[in-house]
Amino acid sequence: MDRPRVEHLGKLKAGRRPQPVKVNTLDGSSNTMRYRIKHKTLLFASVAIVVVGISAFFALGQSIKWVGHTDLEVRFLVTDAETGQPVSNATIQIRAEPGGFCNDPPQLEFAITTDENGHAKQRATSCMCFGSKGTFENTFALHLPKWSFHVTANGYSATDSTCLDIPANAQQVQRGDPFATLSVPIRLRKNAT
Repeated sequence: MDRPRVEHLGKLKAGRRPQPVKVNTLDGSSNTMRYRIKHKTLLFASVAIVVVGISAFFALGQSIKWVGHTDLEVRFLVTDAETGQPVSNATIQIRAEPGGFCNDPPQLEFAITTDENGHAKQRATSCMCFGSKGTFENTFALHLPKWSFHVTANGYSATDSTCLDIPANAQQVQRGDPFATLSVPIRLRKNAT
């Protein structure tokens, strides 16, 4: 059985790297060049994978935090607590506290009336909103106006005064263009007879 011959291509000199070993195979070809190419290719591929991985991590992991303002349309829906039918001509008395994160309305106390479908709406202007935008997140939150309201209607008991700016309402705000919206359901109970 023939063994491959090993030849040194140079002598080791002080302070110099040893020269590669030339291995002759049975067919007489040299593996030195193939080894060098394979080694350099693996090294280049490894570095490229690390660079791409680090770049992707920073690109995908970034998010932008933002602050702005938008109008908010508050949509009230007044219904009968027993039947679920809309209550028309119900009056929603709103009292706005001065200050807060929305523009103050022209009058701090005002009233709106429901239509035949039990709907009434009022817009709060320039409310502060904020959020973050990134590859894996897109959030939106809005500061609600400092309104308290109560509802009256013929044949129904008046509601207690309720604050609009509560966490349950803040979670229901929907981002929109040109304004955000908030739906507020109100159920009225008929007067006891």
